[in-house]
Amino acid sequence: MGFSKPDCHKTAHGIVFKKNMKRKIASFGLALSAALSLVGCSGTNGFDLRFPQRVVFTSRRDGNSEIYLMDNRGINPTRLTSNTARDFQPKLKQDRSLIVFTSDRDGGDYDLFTMDIRGRTVTQLTRNNKLDADPAFSPDGSQLAFVSDRDGNDEIYLMNTDGTNVRRLTSNNSRDESPVWSPDGTKLAFSSNRDGNFEVYSMDADGNNQKRLTNNAASDDSPSWSPSGSQIAFATDRNGKFNIYTMNANDGTEVRRLTTSTTTDDDAPSYGSDGASLYFDSNRTGNFEIYSMNASDGTSVVRITDIPEDDTGPHSRAVVSSTARDRKANR
Repeated sequence: MGFSKPDCHKTAHGIVFKKNMKRKIASFGLALSAALSLVGCSGTNGFDLRFPQRVVFTSRRDGNSEIYLMDNRGINPTRLTSNTARDFQPKLKQDRSLIVFTSDRDGGDYDLFTMDIRGRTVTQLTRNNKLDADPAFSPDGSQLAFVSDRDGNDEIYLMNTDGTNVRRLTSNNSRDESPVWSPDGTKLAFSSNRDGNFEVYSMDADGNNQKRLTNNAASDDSPSWSPSGSQIAFATDRNGKFNIYTMNANDGTEVRRLTTSTTTDDDAPSYGSDGASLYFDSNRTGNFEIYSMNASDGTSVVRITDIPEDDTGPHSRAVVSSTARDRKANR
């Protein structure tokens, strides 16, 4: 449910997403609805600087998908977008100055946009009648990896963060999606069904040296690269339901299972910027909520959001600016 790259096809009612059967969706709605009930101060940016990590996520508290920001305890949820369009797939830039996201606010086709941390200064990056989605900032903030079907099928592309200099990295008849950067910016991990089912791959940042990291009959996807660069977390249904695993980022060895659900799905892993925590979404209590856990062994699971509807797609970054700059950014 973390909504990596969707499987899209057009219907009379719009676009329907149905990724690998793990997202049980009848229409785009994605069940991304939610309003955080932990603290009712969603109109402020008064974050407690003692807890510097920020988490962006998608929510539908008012009937359509919007983007929210909270601290890593689930406190101070702040709504950043407010319109009748569908805004989703938010990702934070490393320095926390920008959020990139996917939206159909430009007439029904999905394009990429950026906004500042307060939800202002929205800039459209892509403009075409195809789907552009699944964005990810490079560690230095100069580039965006994303997925597009502009050339007929889902491929991975790069562009500058202002939308210029678009270039294609993958080229085959399969679906390549869910790109994430290595922390040094030299590689990308992604998922692909080029060998029949979804597996996790890596490649150089220029598209060369594409390498398969997982190899089994299940669906392995939604990779997240650890800040140390040594591990990749991913979601897989190799044990019947989707759970979170980690593996060696270089060769896919040392696979470790972190969650052990047999009846519900744990999905969309995202490393916290300290590398000690993994955020993920799960429907273990009936609806999808956002959780955190120890990234090394899956212990210390904490439920961050708690409402009757779904919260999905967490993505975290730490505050790297000075206290004074942070206060200024949150005015």
